[in-house]
Amino acid sequence: MKRGTEIYSVPNRKGKLHTYISSIKNLRSKERNGLGSGDWLFENEKFWSLEGSCLLPLLEFLRDNLE
Repeated sequence: MKRGTEIYSVPNRKGKLHTYISSIKNLRSKERNGLGSGDWLFENEKFWSLEGSCLLPLLEFLRDNLE
C-alpha cells in the first residue's frame, strides 16, 4: 500500500449531520428547508441532547481519561 493512500471511505461530517437531522420525522418544513443552508438546529435540545443514556459509556470514558 502506498503511503497516504486512504484505507477506508469515511462519510464527511456534513453528510452525517444532514442524514441524521433530515431523518427526524417531526421537523417543520421551515426547519427542514434551513438544513441545506447550515442551520443544523444545534440549540434545540430535542434533537441534540447530551443527556441520553446511550452517551453514558462515552461520558464515563471521558471522565476516566481526562481527569
